[in-house]
Amino acid sequence: MTEEQVKKIKQIKMDVCHTFGSEAGARTLKWLRETCFKYDTTYEEEDKLMNINEGRRQVLLSLENMMELDIEELVKKQEEE
Repeated sequence: MTEEQVKKIKQIKMDVCHTFGSEAGARTLKWLRETCFKYDTTYEEEDKLMNINEGRRQVLLSLENMMELDIEELVKKQEEE
């Protein structure tokens, strides 16, 4: 992983944490968890609807993963490979 890539990931993490770190951001994140299938199944009998639900869920999971990401650990693992 290049320094530029690490710098970009750090900036995105800071931006996401800043966005959802306020009271309004926490309320928004709570709403996203409720509406983007964090706690519910995405199953629908119609494949198209299930794919849409999975897409919504993936956005939420990406945001949560970014907020929890340990960048130094990521760099360390990358260097070991």
